Amino acid sequence: MEYKTNPWTIGLAVIVTVVVVGGGIFLWQNRNAETAPDITSTRVVSEKTVERTETKVECPQNWTMYESQNLSFCYNNSWGTPKFTDETHKDGIGKLFKIGFANEKYTSVDNAPSTPQLWWETKDFAPAAADYSTTCFECINFNQSESEIIKALGYENKNATAQKVSVNGKNALRVKTDYFEKMFDQGQISRLEYFVPNAFGDYHLQAVVSYSKADGLDTLMKDISFKEQKN
Repeated sequence: MEYKTNPWTIGLAVIVTVVVVGGGIFLWQNRNAETAPDITSTRVVSEKTVERTETKVECPQNWTMYESQNLSFCYNNSWGTPKFTDETHKDGIGKLFKIGFANEKYTSVDNAPSTPQLWWETKDFAPAAADYSTTCFECINFNQSESEIIKALGYENKNATAQKVSVNGKNALRVKTDYFEKMFDQGQISRLEYFVPNAFGDYHLQAVVSYSKADGLDTLMKDISFKEQKN
């Protein structure tokens, strides 16, 4: 027996199939449009977040920002104008530079500068004058204890106390000395020094001030910033 399919039934089935499939595609597209992330909006939020995390160093009241190609720091206005000098000797080896301040005086009580001095020298620096003492930055090993570093620096007879600190992300040493120096009739010496090996580029940095003015140097070193380039 032969069965025949009604053509109207086939047509109706095709129409229903088209409607169902088309509706499914339409709903799927709408759902994706609603749930897809807004990439542009996300990028803007991310950029704003980065802007909030940026910090700018602000000097304390009555302090001013000093900037050079090697470093920047805040200084107290009472110290006077910063004075940069090239202390390199033509017969020496390497380079030596200094920043002092116009109102600097050596105090008679502790034989040290009343305003900070910042010195930086190349790693190969060697003075021309035989009586010029230099710091052995290579002797500073931060894996050793403070007392061991003091001994390596030759400060064990200077009533020195040392503290390992961080200066602009660099390992540094904060040292107080208080002793009587008979050589050259220098007398009593009481000062604060910072030693920063490999501070920037090919340079080591040392800072010094009378211990009676230690707070000023501590503030300066707190926000000092080194720039990774050679002088």
